[in-house]
Amino acid sequence: MKLFFKKTTAKIIGNKKEPELIILGTQKSGTTSLFDVLNNLPEFNGSLTKEVHFFDINYKNGYKWYLNNFAPSRQKIINFEASPSYLFYPFVPQRICDFNKNIKLIIILRDPIERAFSAWNMYKKLHSINYPFTNKNLPDSWGELLKLYPEFPTFEQIIDFELNTMDSKKSFNPSIIARGKYAEQIERYYKLFDKMNILILDNNDLKTNKVKIINKVYSFMNIDKKINTIKSDNKNIGIYKSDMKNETYNFLKQYYQKPEQDLQNLLGKKMSWM
Repeated sequence: MKLFFKKTTAKIIGNKKEPELIILGTQKSGTTSLFDVLNNLPEFNGSLTKEVHFFDINYKNGYKWYLNNFAPSRQKIINFEASPSYLFYPFVPQRICDFNKNIKLIIILRDPIERAFSAWNMYKKLHSINYPFTNKNLPDSWGELLKLYPEFPTFEQIIDFELNTMDSKKSFNPSIIARGKYAEQIERYYKLFDKMNILILDNNDLKTNKVKIINKVYSFMNIDKKINTIKSDNKNIGIYKSDMKNETYNFLKQYYQKPEQDLQNLLGKKMSWM
């Protein structure tokens, strides 16, 4: 089968080639599913670890460390990574721009209410197995929050804590609610990168029509190829022990009204959940 590859301008240092594509997030939106699908295509070479977290947590390690997270690849293969926190942290866009202002960026968005509940369930599970989900390189208030409750706080308790501390500027996390305010996060990238180099995808499309999504990515990366079928499962699908309370859903629906309108105005279209 003949493959149609794009011409690449990625720099090669030794036998390491810079990534030409980064999946920025958002957290709990399907970044793992997209990473796995792309990594199984012949045109792409994913990082050795999906979430490298170079531009937020590991930046002090330097570019050489970053490139060592990618296996050697041929010139025409696209190196890429997916760190879903890149979209959220305000200092990341400038760091990526300093690295390569022409890099291609993908953002997957999900209903912010579903995203928030999924994130809470993830953190609750991680806490139950004593898995660390805080990092000393990023200021957060998880320690302060967890001290307030003998057990892991409920979804409502975390929402209340975050909304009461959101304007303090002393920490980034917990960010169960803040990560769903997409417009302000995307705008930071629009200010530094050409909009033509940023692809916005819908989580619902990723779950229901991966062929459509992959063909969008092919076009976005200037790869002259289309597929008709693909074998892939959705990754990290949460199975929740309890449902969200109706009153909590209604509160968040009201809370996100303005952020949702801001997003619609920014993108010039409605997302599937609106």
